[in-house]
Amino acid sequence: MVPGGKQSLVTSDEKLTVTRQCELLGIKNRTSVYYEPKQPTEAEIEREELIKSRIDYWHTKFCYMGVRKLRDKLNREDGLGVGRKLIARYMVEMGICNEHFEKSNIFNV
Repeated sequence: MVPGGKQSLVTSDEKLTVTRQCELLGIKNRTSVYYEPKQPTEAEIEREELIKSRIDYWHTKFCYMGVRKLRDKLNREDGLGVGRKLIARYMVEMGICNEHFEKSNIFNV
């Protein structure tokens, strides 16, 4: 939900129902009017920073490692229970990608 978007125009104390207000504003999904994003707790922020710092450490040390090998390192050696999708998302956020070594074919001259 975009702050200050159409959803902020809908109020429950008007003469029009919420459903009718959504129809007039062109809001197709009324649940977006009631949605309030959850703010992360301090512990969640610290955990995210820890995981990102360890990803950065392992990527700096072994730049050829992909998401799955990084997951194994983080789970086994650092004791962090993380999945590959979370690691992939953090890598995209951090602008990290593994190096792809292309095999050179000596026959293509």
